[in-house]
Amino acid sequence: MERRTVANRIEREVGRDLHYIRINGTAVGALVGGLLFLLSHLLSGG
Repeated sequence: MERRTVANRIEREVGRDLHYIRINGTAVGALVGGLLFLLSHLLSGG
């Protein structure tokens, strides 16, 4: 099988799942970052 064909097949099979993983990772990272910022701001006397 040609490389491009294999890459296209993999993208079709798992591309949508990877997209959701990226979005969820971004959202979770933003929430955790925001919470850590608020916590550090409150603990430092703000």
